[in-house]
Amino acid sequence: MADDEDDLKKKIEEIDLKIQDALCKQEGYFPTDIKNLEKQIDDKVKSINSITDLQKVSELKKDISNIVTKKAKIIGELSARGSYIKELTEEREKYESELTEGSEYIVAPVAGMVSYRVDGLENTLSPNSIQELTEEKLENLGIKTGRIVPVSNEEAKIINNFNVRIATSLDSAAAKEAKIGDKVLITLSSGIEIDAKVEYVIPQDGSDKILIVFCLNNLNDELIDYRKISFNITWWSKSGLKVPNDVILEDNEGNTFVIKEKAGTYSKVFVKILKKNDKYSIVENYSSEDFENLGIDASTYSKISQYDMILLYPDLNKIK
Repeated sequence: MADDEDDLKKKIEEIDLKIQDALCKQEGYFPTDIKNLEKQIDDKVKSINSITDLQKVSELKKDISNIVTKKAKIIGELSARGSYIKELTEEREKYESELTEGSEYIVAPVAGMVSYRVDGLENTLSPNSIQELTEEKLENLGIKTGRIVPVSNEEAKIINNFNVRIATSLDSAAAKEAKIGDKVLITLSSGIEIDAKVEYVIPQDGSDKILIVFCLNNLNDELIDYRKISFNITWWSKSGLKVPNDVILEDNEGNTFVIKEKAGTYSKVFVKILKKNDKYSIVENYSSEDFENLGIDASTYSKISQYDMILLYPDLNKIK
């Protein structure tokens, strides 16, 4: 069967060359869809020059071949020389049909998306083995960043495209404080942002690093095509003003405030701390409701805004 498949594939490749030769000799004006297909071909040919991964080049060549076939089918119906081109495309379809005649239909036990990108690590990196992962085990797999997973002609796998996992080893303060269920934002190298949550936090023996597994709620081509990628993690996001912790003071009632200077006048500004780290805090002004709860007339207090001058270690005796 394998020999028959190779023979059919060779015949298809030969027909593709004949179709391309016939199209090159074809003259005339055709509708917009032909021009769109030609643009797709040009774009893919240009992109090949910047790609070093042979697997990706092979897939682009296959895409180009498919687009050329679509173009041939249209021209075969419209051109004066179309009968020959049409005959070639029909012969190609006949061989493709023979290739699929012996196909076996398999019903998957689970729902998901079918992927033919198979590299033999499906069992090693399955959801069932997550808790057994370590940084050392991942390193020993020898996976290179950016190496595309090859397309298989004989094997396939089912991917849950709403439950995707990424594992990484980190030693940052945020990673060490991470808890199961924490929500983060994952930014892929392509710039795509995906919401995620911490699913596992696995301390590493003899290391300060933490192996964290994130669960993503969305799958895209970048996550399908590669086993190892680069990405950024946004641990938290708050909208407000960033101020040094050293400028934030606290009164006897536990209300936090800063001291603002304007035209030689000092004023007390109540602020709410939304988020803080060891150096900075994200703050916002007290709302009218906050002042009302404190029994304070909001009109008697200033608000903090961007570019305000905030005093460090102020003399509180000068504050009105």
